[in-house]
Amino acid sequence: MRVRCTAQNLIGRGESRPTPLNIQYKPLILTLSSSCVLEDSEVLCRCSVDSNPKAAVTWSVNGTVPPHDINVSVSSQPGVLTATLRGRMDEPQTVICFAFNALGNDSLMLLQGGEETALLLWLVIPAAAVCLVVFLLSLLFYCCRKRAGKYVHVPVLLPSDTS
Repeated sequence: MRVRCTAQNLIGRGESRPTPLNIQYKPLILTLSSSCVLEDSEVLCRCSVDSNPKAAVTWSVNGTVPPHDINVSVSSQPGVLTATLRGRMDEPQTVICFAFNALGNDSLMLLQGGEETALLLWLVIPAAAVCLVVFLLSLLFYCCRKRAGKYVHVPVLLPSDTS
């Protein structure tokens, strides 16, 4: 990026020559242009990263480095680096893209494996069951209290004869 300074006063106007400006920032994985597609036991993942200086991109497949039969490549355009992971994957596995430079890092899960989904179900189902039981007990308690309130007799005071 190049910038120039312009100043103006009653005497006139002045302008500097364009000066390069180098703004550095940590990596940001662009979620809209990063994705994973698993089709017919073939996986294709793209991870697009905006950073300055350029980021290094690494991959994790099921919590470890990708197997040897998975190809990893990188292409670069001004301001954006795109890493690609391609290979055979018989069943969904967790795929995470990591990007880092001297100023920081970013990561994004692009594909979630089956084990985590099953584990998540074993956490969600009991939690939902507990919430349902608490709700039903609260409803039962409310109904019992309401029904008990119908049978409370309050003595009726009648005006007595004043004669």
